[in-house]
Amino acid sequence: MRSLSRISRACRASTFAAALVVSLVASPDRGVGAIGSVGVHSAEAAPTRRAWLGVELGRGPAGGVVARHVARTSPADVAGVKDGDQIVAVDGKPIDVPRELVARIAELGPDQKIKLRVRRGGAESDVVAKLLAYPGDEEILRRDKVGTFAPSWGTLTSTSGVLPASMSSLRGRVVILDFWASWCGPCKLVSPTLSAMQDKYGAQGLTVVGISNDPPEVGARAAQALAVRYATGVEATGDASSAYGVRAIPTMFVVDKKGTIREVFIGFHPSYEGALDKLVQTLLAEPGPNGVPASPARPIAPSAQTPPAPPKAPSPPRPKVTPTPPTPPKSPTAPTAPTAPTAPKGG
Repeated sequence: MRSLSRISRACRASTFAAALVVSLVASPDRGVGAIGSVGVHSAEAAPTRRAWLGVELGRGPAGGVVARHVARTSPADVAGVKDGDQIVAVDGKPIDVPRELVARIAELGPDQKIKLRVRRGGAESDVVAKLLAYPGDEEILRRDKVGTFAPSWGTLTSTSGVLPASMSSLRGRVVILDFWASWCGPCKLVSPTLSAMQDKYGAQGLTVVGISNDPPEVGARAAQALAVRYATGVEATGDASSAYGVRAIPTMFVVDKKGTIREVFIGFHPSYEGALDKLVQTLLAEPGPNGVPASPARPIAPSAQTPPAPPKAPSPPRPKVTPTPPTPPKSPTAPTAPTAPTAPKGG
């Protein structure tokens, strides 16, 4: 897969009114309608009359070309072509390089059938695929990834926040995985929305992770300049971008609590914000792994209101007064005995 740095010109030159795509014939070494085209979208690209087979190609080790990846539900997938198959002939004519297959597909156009001779495990067989009109980058990535388990992102170097150890460590949480780069203008427009989402739903079970292929010091400076409030990391080898089939940036994957990719967004458009917010709310309300019910939603921000006055403390009980016992009545004084009369003196 091409390094994201190879599509910097597309990212910078893109407008928010239309997708920038590389034509099938003009870029034969990329593959046959390879999983997606170079570009940054403001909205879903309209299907074109370009023919699409749905195979990312490489050169075979002993002639022919190798199907490095076959998009799910693509014409090649329906016909039975598998990842790793060698395509050695097209409509009876041997081929040695991917551009020969690309040229034949362009010649035939949509709704036409093409016969491929496929070599698998030493045995060869013919398969017939009906070409479709190119459905657009976002729709192709959606067909290929939605409903599948989110793959490992490999080794990342942290550039901001607390970077989770792996995608599998996030089971039980809803994840927004954003592929971006420091030089990508639309990526910078998406960043504030992702920070707001992390603030709004982080306590309820949302984790936002950003992945770029910038050098670590560049990625760290960009994250700081954008004041991102979610974890970001950089990949050195492109393994994460390749595993997720990223062909344009920004590209976001929304993963549910069970680790399944539920939606894909390519590029930036204001309408994405509402759709992303609604989807996150829906996924947060779903049960987690093993049927564990979702935690009740907590309020995002309590409404400003005057707190109720605390109840008045009850008055302390009055002390019980013990009545003083009445003073007992004094005992009546015994009457004084009358003085005996004095005897008269003799004369």
